[in-house]
Amino acid sequence: MKSLVLVAIIALVIAEASAFISYESMVVCEHRSKQTISCPSGRRLRIDFAAYGRTNADTSLCGGPVKTSHCRSSKSMTVVTKQCRDRTSCQLNASNGLFGDPCSGTVKYLTVVYHCS
Repeated sequence: MKSLVLVAIIALVIAEASAFISYESMVVCEHRSKQTISCPSGRRLRIDFAAYGRTNADTSLCGGPVKTSHCRSSKSMTVVTKQCRDRTSCQLNASNGLFGDPCSGTVKYLTVVYHCS
């Protein structure tokens, strides 16, 4: 019974702690300037999600042409995590040179979700 109570308490503490995490996001368009993500002094970047490709056909998001809106580089999370994790700031660049070209002929973007810890 004590172990069950302990598990419940740990789950409650984790849930409470995650309620205080402030997630941020950044979109960087291919063929445009790099963007910087950063944390306040004493805190470090944690990458929660990264995707380079295209998931939206709307050209108001980074322009066109858009031949497909169903593509994503499988290297996205690995590349961004390697570049940014545990740093106080990091420059993000959306380019085929970093991620490969998951959909030739389509303008792509890099979406990153992160938090500071």
